Amino acid sequence: MNQHQPDDIRIPHRLWLAPGLSLREKALLAEIGNADPAEGYRASNREIIGFLGVAERQVRACIAAVREKGFVTVKVNPNQERIIKPTGKLAKLTKRPRR
Repeated sequence: MNQHQPDDIRIPHRLWLAPGLSLREKALLAEIGNADPAEGYRASNREIIGFLGVAERQVRACIAAVREKGFVTVKVNPNQERIIKPTGKLAKLTKRPRR
C-alpha cells in the first residue's frame, strides 16, 4: 500500500511536549496518529525512510522504541503487511481538545 507522503508535519501540542520522546519519534507518532484508526498505519520501512530521512536501521529502532513505550501496537497480517495501530496512550496526545 502506498502511504501518502506529507508536505508538512503537524505535531499536536500535547505530543510535542510529551517527555521521553525524540523528535523523530514524535514525527512518526504524529504520522501514525493521522492514519485511520480502523485501518492502522501501513507504510513500509522504505516509505518511512522517505518521510523521516533516516536509514532503515533507525526506522526499525524508532518503531521498536514507540512500541516499547506503549504508544503503538504492531501486527503483521497474513499478507506479510505490517499494521501499526495507535494505543489509547497515543490517542490522548493526538486528539484535539474540545472547544
